[in-house]
Amino acid sequence: MLKSQPRDLARQPPPHLDEATIAAFYTPIEQLRDDQKEILSLSDDLITELEGADVVVIGAPMHNFSVPSGLKAYIDHVARVGRTFHYTENGPKRFIAGEKSLCSDLSRRQLQPDADGRSRSPGTLSAHHSWIYRSR
Repeated sequence: MLKSQPRDLARQPPPHLDEATIAAFYTPIEQLRDDQKEILSLSDDLITELEGADVVVIGAPMHNFSVPSGLKAYIDHVARVGRTFHYTENGPKRFIAGEKSLCSDLSRRQLQPDADGRSRSPGTLSAHHSWIYRSR
């Protein structure tokens, strides 16, 4: 039986990465200071939650031809070199624990121009950004 662990990134988005967080991401574990360990605690918790999931479902709108900033911040926290992926001569290789099934629903609405040329009228929906969420 699958457990549900909702995470509402619109209501409680993770903070965007700052210089201190990025520095902590690239500091070897054995050299982390206490303040850097504290900085990494949210990222570590998000990764642990992701590793424990059997299925990951992402439902998000598209804003300005991209994902919402809260989802981008989440991705930045869980995509960590040396922790969830590493670089090889053939490009990045993930090594997050286990195989994940991923369902995503990111779409954009193509707007129809109104009489004065501004795009305001809803048109058709189309898939977008599915390339970000490859699970295998």
